[in-house]
Amino acid sequence: MPTQIKARDVNRVLNTRPPTWFWAVSIAALLWSLVGVFFYIQETSLGPAELAALPEGQRILIETAPGWQHAAFALAVFASTLGSIGLLLRRMWSRILFIIALIAALAQFAWPFLMADAIGLLGASALGLPLAIIAIAIFLVWFAGLGVRRGWLR
Repeated sequence: MPTQIKARDVNRVLNTRPPTWFWAVSIAALLWSLVGVFFYIQETSLGPAELAALPEGQRILIETAPGWQHAAFALAVFASTLGSIGLLLRRMWSRILFIIALIAALAQFAWPFLMADAIGLLGASALGLPLAIIAIAIFLVWFAGLGVRRGWLR
């Protein structure tokens, strides 16, 4: 016997308002994502002089990065930005965009750390920011899922 959706259940979900902290996290997610967009634009628009001024290990990684790594970087930051906007609009599709951003971020960091020896070029401290980015991406997938489960996103 299929479960029937009652009108009061639909009204409860449609009238569920997110708590104040939901908005704070959503705004922080948007700001975080916009920082990522800034760094993507900055990295992709480096001129020869700026590239030459970078430390050797960082310069080598940027110069030898394959096109798919740059595409993954772009997909990660722009999907996360759109997902954050989706949170602010209270839309369920934000979770899908955060999943895409997480997968893209994993792909983005696969090249430098699994194929190009970034740790050898930059040292173990180079893992800090990528691990933080992955952790935040996982959190945003979870957070959007929580919003769906609680009826905050429709």
